[in-house]
Amino acid sequence: MMSKRKKDERKVNSAFAKFRSMIWINLITLIILLIAILIANKLVAELFSQYRIVTWVVLSFFVLVYNFGFFGMYKMAKQFILYNLLSLFIIMTMAVMITFFVKTNYHNEKIFLIVGLFLSLVPLIVSSFFQFKRVREIYKYIAFNETLYELESRKFLKNDKEIKLKLFLKPGHFYIEENGVRRKFSVSNLSTLKYNCATIFGSLGKISFKIDNDLYEYKYSSAFEDGVMFSLAYNIARINKNALNEKG
Repeated sequence: MMSKRKKDERKVNSAFAKFRSMIWINLITLIILLIAILIANKLVAELFSQYRIVTWVVLSFFVLVYNFGFFGMYKMAKQFILYNLLSLFIIMTMAVMITFFVKTNYHNEKIFLIVGLFLSLVPLIVSSFFQFKRVREIYKYIAFNETLYELESRKFLKNDKEIKLKLFLKPGHFYIEENGVRRKFSVSNLSTLKYNCATIFGSLGKISFKIDNDLYEYKYSSAFEDGVMFSLAYNIARINKNALNEKG
């Protein structure tokens, strides 16, 4: 029989759960563009032949900005939204230029390429929304002297047993509520803090830490969770600079 924890991990690690990540969604833009380019290959070759300089400049700028977007994702930075907006602008510029300024005999390929360019905007818009939500979650918790985390809806584990958890972090001490029972600890009781966000290759995000000798951990794949868990790790390390040290 598969344990409840294994079932939960398997559910979270499903293909659908991985696909929710905005990183994967952003990649769909690239996939759509590649498909459109392959189908309209004769028109693309003509663009590189007759409009060489403009095509290379626009393409190079897009690749640069698009890749900066992935860097912004991993850093959970607001700049990611700017990179995505720039990518949107470049793609729309390409579509407008091809529509009104490119003269070609490949009319069907021209239509398909323009449609592909506009379709590729959809994933960028969706991933921008995800990043906006995630950054907003981060800044709901960061830069405050006292921070309350109501984590009951998340399946936190304490020594491999599921609990309903609340954390109230303050300088010098913190409160923890497990299944309705509240206790107070010194921040020096926190140790062995580890955090990894969900990755582009579908690995689960994970946060874990110890209070005395009890291990608390939580795994997830949703991009929305990154914001909350990143801020939790940040705030634990902020109130106790030794929280990253291992214990027992």
